[in-house]
Amino acid sequence: MYFETIAPGGSGSTYFQGHGNHPFIFLNAGAQEVMKISTNGQVALGCQPNSNYRLAVDGVIGARKIKVTQETWADFVFKPEYKLRSLQEVELHIREHGYLPDVPSEKEVKENGVDMGEMDKKLLQKIEELTLYIIELNKKIEVLEKKK
Repeated sequence: MYFETIAPGGSGSTYFQGHGNHPFIFLNAGAQEVMKISTNGQVALGCQPNSNYRLAVDGVIGARKIKVTQETWADFVFKPEYKLRSLQEVELHIREHGYLPDVPSEKEVKENGVDMGEMDKKLLQKIEELTLYIIELNKKIEVLEKKK
């Protein structure tokens, strides 16, 4: 495999070729490692490769769009067999634990990070549950208004 760089103005080229089991390492002008492509295909930007990730980045990633694919989604909340917790149960959980049921705690997030797809699913689940609570409350309000 070869990489080619062309100097400004288009003159001159530099080629890089990987050999055997050695990674491609890119250095900045101060000879500090800024990117590494391991022979197993892992890429690290500003950090060392992490065996848990195909791409490891130490810094901010800018993107116009990120697409996360999911195997499941939160629509199970609207199925008849879904047991919506009572608001009293939710309140008790918050008092005892300090966070919503089925949502990771701050400690868990600090230790393990967040899977964006899973977190989006959990947040949608909470929105769908809130929608069901609002529908239930609206029905109670309608009954009370009819009694006036």
